Order: sequence, then structure tokens, then C-alpha cells
Amino acid sequence: MKIGRHFAVYGRVQGVGFRYQTFYWAKRHNV
Repeated sequence: MKIGRHFAVYGRVQGVGFRYQTFYWAKRHNV
């Protein structure tokens, strides 16, 4: 149960980071 919760939190953080990185890369590429 504890591992599952940690995995969920890690996945959420990674997802947000990936989205932010994608937005930053897209903006930089466009500019």
C-alpha cells in the first residue's frame, strides 16, 4: 500500500514535469 502510494505520487510528479518540459521545449522551438 505504501509503495503504491509512492508510485502514484512519483507518477504524478513525473507527468507534470514531462508536461512542463514539453511546453518549454515547444515554446523554445517556436521562438
